[in-house]
Amino acid sequence: MEKLTYEEAVAEVEKILDDLENRRVKLENVEEKIERASDLLTYCRKLVKDYEAEYLERLRGKS
Repeated sequence: MEKLTYEEAVAEVEKILDDLENRRVKLENVEEKIERASDLLTYCRKLVKDYEAEYLERLRGKS
């Protein structure tokens, strides 16, 4: 996955969902859009998990 910020990835997921909800995606592209949204959500989860681990490590270092 290309290097995106968390905010950029979330914005893209929101755009995909809006396009799907408002039927602006051709039927033959729906699967591709859903896969992209799924990949982006996985990426966001990883960013959050990595940030959480870094934050907890910093807290341990201050103790």
